[in-house]
Amino acid sequence: MGSDIGIVGLGTMGANLTLNLNSKGFRVSVYNRTGSVLNDFLNKHGKEGIEGSISLSDFCSTLSQPRVIMLMVTAGSAVDAVIQSLLPYLSKDDIIVDGGNSHFKDTQRRYSVLKEKGIRFAGIGISGGEEGALKGPSIMAGCDQDVWDIIGNFFQKIAAKDFEGGPCAARLGSNGAGHFVKTIHNGIEYVILELIAEAYMLLGSSGMNNESIADFFSKSNTGYLHSYLLEIASKVLRKKEGDRYLVDLILDSAEQKGTGLWAAQSSFELGVPAYSIALAPLVRLMSGLKDERKKASSKLEKQKSMIHINREVLTSALLASEIAAYSEGFSILATASKTYDWAMDLSEVARVWQGGCIIRSELLRPIRDALKRNPSRNIMLDDHILSLVALNLQSLKDTVSLASLNSLPIPAFSTALQYIETYSSERLPTNLIQAMRDYFGAHGYKRIDKDGHFHTDWES
Repeated sequence: MGSDIGIVGLGTMGANLTLNLNSKGFRVSVYNRTGSVLNDFLNKHGKEGIEGSISLSDFCSTLSQPRVIMLMVTAGSAVDAVIQSLLPYLSKDDIIVDGGNSHFKDTQRRYSVLKEKGIRFAGIGISGGEEGALKGPSIMAGCDQDVWDIIGNFFQKIAAKDFEGGPCAARLGSNGAGHFVKTIHNGIEYVILELIAEAYMLLGSSGMNNESIADFFSKSNTGYLHSYLLEIASKVLRKKEGDRYLVDLILDSAEQKGTGLWAAQSSFELGVPAYSIALAPLVRLMSGLKDERKKASSKLEKQKSMIHINREVLTSALLASEIAAYSEGFSILATASKTYDWAMDLSEVARVWQGGCIIRSELLRPIRDALKRNPSRNIMLDDHILSLVALNLQSLKDTVSLASLNSLPIPAFSTALQYIETYSSERLPTNLIQAMRDYFGAHGYKRIDKDGHFHTDWES
């Protein structure tokens, strides 16, 4: 009897997914291009139900048909290379699953190319890091329904649980849908990480030490703010190396792997105003200009003084800002679903994110309810969500005002405020922009008093 599923790539994620699958009773075949990695894995974890192969031909021969092969390799050209290497050993209707952080357009391309060859393809977004891969991740699938009918059992068995105990794994649309959802997940993740970091800076500027700030995050980690990211923020702040806090020794320059940038690009390509998601990658880019920031800081004298932070106000501002981030993310998903004909159930996205993933949060409970009530509108228009925004909006204003007056950069909080304020403004000054565009470029404009498209000779 052949193995139920094969894993190509035994990095941390691939290795832990293998162990997770095996622990749920599945027979797993594994392959890694570097033989020493394969041998080390088998020596450490080899057991009944796990079979290693030193060549792709042997690997494919160990699998039951139709073969299900999951690629856990670096996104980009490596995925294409592995697919090409596998093709000589595959048969019609075999299934290749890409479980990496691939760009959804690459997934769409691979889907079309492989379909012509009779091979089925799935793009699976996986969130939860190495611990989630081992103990239960959030799994966002993009594939045809007949493919999900075959592979869904694997992923539902190994996934984390939602608030009702269901598996955090679902088919969210065809071809690139799964990887697109993971991209937007990461875009929201970028924003929330930045918000927490800015809250840390504000609290530090009020004279609180790392232990006190960690206590603040722990105490704030309740109600709708209860989340994985707030939980680990307090743990990170308490970690010491010798007699010093490790976080104080880390360079203030953040890296990005591309998904946050892809989320921002998608918002522009789809015409969705996602202020915070577009901004978050830019803040990381700015953090990378360490030398320039240091020089500018020495030349631009800023008045620095101890500030007074009302902790309840900051907690309230954090909630309003996170709602804005989720609002932006689900707006992008809604537009993408229509554009690419994915027929995506957005309430299922919110459910799948309730467990295992990096942005899992109690806030996804009312968000899912809002999307179930009306999946076609922005969650900000839901009565309950809107009441939460209204209740916490003044705190966000006060937080942004305090930081600005004291030269403390909090771009994520500021952008969240502007998103909410702009979205809830019936009239914007864009009429002047349209008039000026018509003046210098004859672009034309629409009027509020009559139908049609107009142009004016502004000099006459």
